[in-house]
Amino acid sequence: DKDVLVNSGSLLEVLTFNGGADNDVLINSGSQLDVLDFNGDAGSDTLWNRVDGTNITLLDFHGDAGSDTLINDAAGVITLSFDGGADADLLQNSGSVTDLTFLGGADADILRN
Repeated sequence: DKDVLVNSGSLLEVLTFNGGADNDVLINSGSQLDVLDFNGDAGSDTLWNRVDGTNITLLDFHGDAGSDTLINDAAGVITLSFDGGADADLLQNSGSVTDLTFLGGADADILRN
C-alpha cells in the first residue's frame, strides 16, 4: 500500500522515510532538520519539501525503480543529493541549495533548477 508521511515538526536531528513497493509520498514543512533521508524503493515516489522546510543541512533522496520526483521549494538547504534510480525521474528546485548532486539513471531524467 501507499505510504504517506506529512511532517511539520521542527528542530529534528534526523528524519528518515523508508517507503515500500508502492507510490510513496513525504511532504515536509518542518524546518531546522540536520538530515532528511528519503528512501522510496519501487514505485513512483515523491518528496515535496515545501517553502516552510527551511534550514536543512542534508536532504538525501534515493528513489529506486519508478518515476520518482523531488520538489524543493525551500530556502536554506545546504546539501541536496538526488539519486533517482531507474526510470524517468524529476528533481525540481525552486528554493536555494548550496551544493546540489543529481544522479539520474538509465532513462530520461530531468533537473529543473
